[in-house]
Amino acid sequence: MAKLNPKDPQFGIPVSARIREAVAHHFNEQAEKENKTLSRFVSEYIENALKQEAKLRELSLQIQKTEQKNSIQEKKLQELSAQLKREAAIYKNTAGKFIIEITEGNVKKANQFIETYNTILKSSGDAS
Repeated sequence: MAKLNPKDPQFGIPVSARIREAVAHHFNEQAEKENKTLSRFVSEYIENALKQEAKLRELSLQIQKTEQKNSIQEKKLQELSAQLKREAAIYKNTAGKFIIEITEGNVKKANQFIETYNTILKSSGDAS
C-alpha cells in the first residue's frame, strides 16, 4: 500500500527523501500494517507527536512546580530542625541552672540530680 518513492510528480519530493532511510522504512512498514499510505501515517504520527509534546510541556511545568515546593519544604524543615536544636540547648542549660539553684551548691546532690535528669532525657529519647 505505502510507497517510499511515488512516481507521480504531483506529490513533490517524497517524505522518505526528507528523513533518514531507516526511519522511512520503519514508517513504511507501520503504514502497511495499518493499511495506510505513508503520507497519511506520517501525518497522523506528527499530529500524535504534537499532542504528546503539549502533554510533556505540561508535565515538565508540574515537575518544576513540585521541585520548587520541595525546595521550600526542605528549607522549612532545616529551619525547624535548627530551631529544635537551639531550644533543646536552652532547655538543657535552664535545667542545669535549675539544678544548681535547688542544690544550693551541694556538689553531691547536684551530681545526683544531673544523673537523674540525664536518665530521664535518655529514656524519653528512646521512647520517641
